[in-house]
Amino acid sequence: ECRFWWDEEGTWYRGYANVSRSGFPCQKWTDQYPNQHSNEPEENPYSGLGDHNYCRNPDDDEQPWCYNALGVEPRWEYCDVPLCEQTSSTPSTSTPYPKDTTTE
Repeated sequence: ECRFWWDEEGTWYRGYANVSRSGFPCQKWTDQYPNQHSNEPEENPYSGLGDHNYCRNPDDDEQPWCYNALGVEPRWEYCDVPLCEQTSSTPSTSTPYPKDTTTE
């Protein structure tokens, strides 16, 4: 599993990695415990957040990350999601762009 080679920060990553770099399980984005946060799916409709604990990058950070589901130290951590090679045709999402509903 990897993130698009042209999406270095992983903003469009929609894979299933759900463990931080140090091995902490990720907190669901819809949960506010143990870490309260403002990265809610309703406020970030194109960020891939939802009722899941997959690593995402809703704030254009360096790479996909998640909140620690086991406690507040560390509060959050990056996830190890490598870049796909340029020749790879199987990134972790079917489309890198949100569906355009303005023309329907």
